[in-house]
Amino acid sequence: MVRFLALLAALLVVPAVLPATAGNAHAQAAYVHEMSGTVTGTVGTQSRNLRQGDIIAAGTTIATGDNSRAVIKFEDGQVMALAERSSFRIVEYRYVKERVRDSNAVFALLQGGLRFISGVIGSTNRNNFRLTAGTATIGIRGTDGNVYYNSVVGAINAAVNAGALAITTPAGTQTIGAGETFGVASAAVEQAFRQLTAQLVPINTPVVIAASAAAAQAAADAARLNTPEARGRAQKLLENALQEAQKAYQQAIDGGAVRPDTSGTTTETSPTSSSTSSPTGAPGAGGGGGPAPCTPKSASPC
Repeated sequence: MVRFLALLAALLVVPAVLPATAGNAHAQAAYVHEMSGTVTGTVGTQSRNLRQGDIIAAGTTIATGDNSRAVIKFEDGQVMALAERSSFRIVEYRYVKERVRDSNAVFALLQGGLRFISGVIGSTNRNNFRLTAGTATIGIRGTDGNVYYNSVVGAINAAVNAGALAITTPAGTQTIGAGETFGVASAAVEQAFRQLTAQLVPINTPVVIAASAAAAQAAADAARLNTPEARGRAQKLLENALQEAQKAYQQAIDGGAVRPDTSGTTTETSPTSSSTSSPTGAPGAGGGGGPAPCTPKSASPC
């Protein structure tokens, strides 16, 4: 039962949508895959508390409070895990399923800690993914990294779990690889990085936002209500989300996508079975890339 609810919670989302800003109409970019504590979403002057499963549009700023965290999953499979007292903005997000190479994603870390695992946008054309943090611009040369930005003193720290990062500041560009770090990290930053790296994250393959959102909401309801009816509904919506995600993955491949490295994410075998994962994605909730059994290095749409 614990595994079932955890798996559901990892894939699910509520079909409530934060309004898109002008120029980003209908840009349903992501959903709240999992969260705890207080998480807010702000577009322009409109701000509200988010719930697991809420759909998020481009232009949204997402912030966590004390003892709070959030995992956000994007349509192309991109995963963002936000530490407590942190905020980031989805500056631009455009996922072109028919021609993935033409997609782009731009994010801004405004404060605190963030772990990001690239989806098919980053794996297909790494130059079309960009993350800014203060005066730094971070480009990916791989899959999985942590960034911490202290907006008070302007300090930037980064660490690479897999692949590499190219960090450009006014002093120049520095590339760091797996196991390497950027900046002198305080004890608090090191702790935040350890927590982000150990956190459960879903697999970084494409999803259908509406289906995963409905499943995530149902998972939250099942955990709250703990009734056979709620669990049955959550199971059905999870299975549908997995089926839709497998279609989304195949559509991405047909659109020229390069398969992302899934080694830093959770694996799953079925909606009710246990799973294992690499050290950077502890056992637990899946992510909705498809129902077929998979391993961390599998090329199947898991």
